[in-house]
Amino acid sequence: MLDDLLDKLTTALSPQEAARPRDQLLQARTLLRNGQFAQAAPLFEDLAQVARQNGRPGLAGEALLRATQCYVRAGNLDRADDLGVEAVRLLVQSQHYQRVAEVAPRVIQALERNGRSQQAQALRQELEAVRRTLPPRMRPRRRGLRPRLQQRPLVQRQLPASCPTCGAPARADEVDWTGPDSAACAYCGAGIPVTLKKVE
Repeated sequence: MLDDLLDKLTTALSPQEAARPRDQLLQARTLLRNGQFAQAAPLFEDLAQVARQNGRPGLAGEALLRATQCYVRAGNLDRADDLGVEAVRLLVQSQHYQRVAEVAPRVIQALERNGRSQQAQALRQELEAVRRTLPPRMRPRRRGLRPRLQQRPLVQRQLPASCPTCGAPARADEVDWTGPDSAACAYCGAGIPVTLKKVE
């Protein structure tokens, strides 16, 4: 969520240093709500640069993921692919391995979908090499590998096809879940209605 990014940036910087990034982030939010993704993307790239200069590679990676999403919406898939790869590497550098496990598969799939299979394979191998160096306790949890001991959920969360504010896709694996039955748009930060459907 953009508010989280703003909080982390302002915490990492002095009040004077944080003033311009804060203004840029607020400007980016307005652009996203107006559907101006191509104009918002460079602002997130600037924020990533500020985070990098202040020794916050994880924060830089999150900012680049926002830029990646914007470039996808703007139709600039080459730039989106390049920044997605860079974002994953920054998250690895910051040892945010669980976050890497969440976003890297989507980045690799996008590369393959856009005809960049060699780059996708190289990133896959790079991440596997990193994983092998980690002690077991630091390896990201893999979903779906545990036996089914948990009860089936009584309700299923359903999202609309798109954010009602900016029109960006509302996908369960991309929105920011702010609670069990509430979500925020990954692009503009606006609330997205969640429908709870009873599971038979």
